[in-house]
Amino acid sequence: MTGEFNVCGDCFLLVFEGPPNEHQESLFLSWLVEVWDRIPLIARQAILAKSKKPSIKLSNRLTDYRPMVVSGRKGRVPWPVAEGGPNGFLFSCDRMRIFGMPKPWALILVGEELAHAYLIAVNHPSHAKPPSSDDASFAEYDVAREAKMLDVLCDEWGFDRTEYGRMQEWMTQSDSGLKTNFAPEPEKVSGPVLR
Repeated sequence: MTGEFNVCGDCFLLVFEGPPNEHQESLFLSWLVEVWDRIPLIARQAILAKSKKPSIKLSNRLTDYRPMVVSGRKGRVPWPVAEGGPNGFLFSCDRMRIFGMPKPWALILVGEELAHAYLIAVNHPSHAKPPSSDDASFAEYDVAREAKMLDVLCDEWGFDRTEYGRMQEWMTQSDSGLKTNFAPEPEKVSGPVLR
């Protein structure tokens, strides 16, 4: 089902890697429509002006962890469930984990990546000229970047900040879902993700 899709009147290119799964593909498209519909028109226009035809990749990760140098310290970090890029893509998601998450959290992840894309599109200082991850100033930059994204996501776009915190806590405890003994429990996920 890789191809161009109408999302609330805007054209998106969705690229699904791996074996076809029509249920996952239609589910992700429904999440994207639900989130995109909640984003204010001016933010949508900024993302589209920067991206022309936004492309989203749903892929199978190659490894569970990846090496990273942050502020001069070497380590490894869990492969994210969703993240900006790679080049040519607005964002990408790990097919192996996003579909195992409760719907409110999947919507938050899609919204989070679109909030980052919006802040990049408007060249907001929190998202402009990022230092290299091995630069001593990267940790401070990353905190400011995530804080501004959260303000946009929750305060401007109406996502639930408390639910975002619950999801982040689970991500920390479970290495973003890689530790199987920390599976999200849908009955513990609070009500609607959107206010």
